[in-house]
Amino acid sequence: MENERPLASPKQNEIWGSDAIAALLRALDIPYIALNPGASFRGLHDSLVNYLGNERPQLLLCLHEESAVAIAHGYAKASGHMMGVALHSNVGLMHATMAIFNAWCDRVPMLILGATGPWDAARRRPWIDWIHTSSDQGALVRDYTKWDNQPASVPAAYEALLRAALAQGRIGRGCGAASLGGGAPGDPRRPRRAHRGRLEIPRRARGEAASKRVDRPQSGRLVSHRSSSARRAAGDVPA
Repeated sequence: MENERPLASPKQNEIWGSDAIAALLRALDIPYIALNPGASFRGLHDSLVNYLGNERPQLLLCLHEESAVAIAHGYAKASGHMMGVALHSNVGLMHATMAIFNAWCDRVPMLILGATGPWDAARRRPWIDWIHTSSDQGALVRDYTKWDNQPASVPAAYEALLRAALAQGRIGRGCGAASLGGGAPGDPRRPRRAHRGRLEIPRRARGEAASKRVDRPQSGRLVSHRSSSARRAAGDVPA
């Protein structure tokens, strides 16, 4: 598949918040990101094309959010690896809910990135930012996703995306979603807001955490023993 490459842009000294998010997606080894373009994540879209050059991850243009999630679903089934999906705030996530539920039932991993308007109500433009902002957008899919979060800064978005990615890892883990919030320094949603400080990818994104994990078979036997000797079944409430 031929990769569409953008024209080279002038080198800039500033790193935008969306550049930082795009760089983390590359560090997480996300090969593709399927999306139906939306203004709520315009900064991320710009960075994927102009900062990363539309490769690793490469954009897969879709005509509907449900199709974008379905592509990620099929890719995970065929390859055993997760890819990314970007969804427009509110209505984009609503369009994708059925496909997310299908992926959950099939136990396939994918990294879903949403968007929202400025957290600070004083920074919202009349009408358009208000109808694209939710205080708890993840509630729409929380019953059938592995984990969700709505960060409002680049460091918080790094933590959210790392946790979402680590919650997937392999086939059989379900979907993880992170809705990238607006209105804070280094705002990943807005292309005009610069990220202050150096761009440093957390060590966990490069695999150090996974290499330190140790399997402990005795832990399973301990849980089994304690469960069988418990006085009440899990979830029982004493009268």
